[in-house]
Amino acid sequence: DCNPRFKVTKTRKKTIQGNVTLTFYKSVSAWKVVLTFNKKVSKFKGWGATPSSKAGKRIKLKAKKWNKKQNKGNVLDIRVQYKYKGVIPNLKSIKLNGKELCGLSILLTTPPQSTTTTTTTTATTQPPTTAVPSPPPTTAAPPSIRTASPHPPTTAAPSTTKPCVANGSKYNYAEVLRKSNLFYEAQRSGKLPPSQRVTWRKDSALDDAIDSETGARLDLEG
Repeated sequence: DCNPRFKVTKTRKKTIQGNVTLTFYKSVSAWKVVLTFNKKVSKFKGWGATPSSKAGKRIKLKAKKWNKKQNKGNVLDIRVQYKYKGVIPNLKSIKLNGKELCGLSILLTTPPQSTTTTTTTTATTQPPTTAVPSPPPTTAAPPSIRTASPHPPTTAAPSTTKPCVANGSKYNYAEVLRKSNLFYEAQRSGKLPPSQRVTWRKDSALDDAIDSETGARLDLEG
């Protein structure tokens, strides 16, 4: 996979750790990478690259002496760490030597927390407070994710508004994947992890059942 990706490896106490991976589309004697977030980050650190600043929406990373020369097809992995306030920030784009790379994928490795419930007790259930999760979409996020337009986001080629290095397709799969992931995250129930990006989605299906013998509250998340 030659598309850039950002893999979140750890989230704890408003701190994110992850790896930025990208492939060089041509040979270079030096390189610079720009990470653009949708909100400000702070106390930014990088391994495998030197950040020019430690805070802001745009973080510039400069090559080290030992890895500044890269051949076409080489894969570069940069480990990063930063802090944030409020809602977890989204990485919007990655630029390599001034050109935005298409097909950015965001990978979350923090699994949802859940508890195991027994099926041997008789429980009196109360209606859950949220809807039952539906399967994640297979290609593109449904129109409900875009409140401004009823049409799917994949109908327009990104090159008309935001030129970037081509990945062999006219469609903006990075946007499709991002919104598909958000749609999937919005369907989860139970105790949600700190990396949850859908701000209006809260913990659900907790203590929704009552043990008929002990009166203890039981969780129904699945």
